[in-house]
Amino acid sequence: MNIQTVRGLTSKEAEISRVSHGSNKMTKKKGTSLPRSFLENLGDPVIRVLIITLFVNIIFTIKDVDWFETGGIVIAILLATTVSTLSEYSSRAAFERLNSSTSSFATVRRDGEIASIHTDDVVVGDCILLSAGDKICADGILVSGALFLDQSALTGESKEIKKSPSVFSSEALSPSSPSSCLRGSLVSSGEGEMLVKSVGDKTFLGGIVGELQAERRESPLKIRLTKLAKQISTLGYGAAICIAIISFISSLTVGSDFIREVILSRITDTRFVISEMLHSVTLGLTVVIMAVPEGLPMMIA
Repeated sequence: MNIQTVRGLTSKEAEISRVSHGSNKMTKKKGTSLPRSFLENLGDPVIRVLIITLFVNIIFTIKDVDWFETGGIVIAILLATTVSTLSEYSSRAAFERLNSSTSSFATVRRDGEIASIHTDDVVVGDCILLSAGDKICADGILVSGALFLDQSALTGESKEIKKSPSVFSSEALSPSSPSSCLRGSLVSSGEGEMLVKSVGDKTFLGGIVGELQAERRESPLKIRLTKLAKQISTLGYGAAICIAIISFISSLTVGSDFIREVILSRITDTRFVISEMLHSVTLGLTVVIMAVPEGLPMMIA
């Protein structure tokens, strides 16, 4: 163990380390506000179909609106969009808790003395003093003492892991390493000193946060489900168009008992044509809503 590990860094050495290895502050992606997220969710394909249905229902029946049907469509739009928005907000809140799972200050050896500094000012080479209740703010190896760590924020396992100094200075930093102390872990008991090896986005937690913020690569199963959803959607849209056309033709022919004079009179009746077109379009949109599985790939997201 070299002498720097014991005495820590000087202010000058800390600045050099910060320039060489970066800051301990993790990159944070700007989140979407609730109103903007709500508006974005209104762009969901199924929601768009519901909105079109609502406008068609209002425009073509402006003088005789079925308020029960119209109110039902509005409630469906608001419920679906609100649930989706709140679900996204809850996920972002959980992510924020994970991202801010370290203490605001850390006790380090700096300039030959024990000092309390902000976690953002911790650099590679710092010697951090740890005790029960501390949340680790960087990745490093235990150089003295013994600790029991709660690594559930990183691994999901609630079992406490014992950490002891290692004779191998090149030991890889990982939750399973017997001397690794990783950012986001909680010191359950014990005391010790840790030599910082990685900071900021380069920490184990920084890698997790980066993956959560980045666009995730789709799994093979999700790709197949997306393809299946598109195929079903194509059939659904085709069926909706056919049903709308058949419904309109049926209202002209079957509803007129195939009497030519009645059919011609109905075709020239603007009010009748608009009413039947509305009914046919609404029927087609209903088929689309029921048949197009836009959310199918989300079942495994």
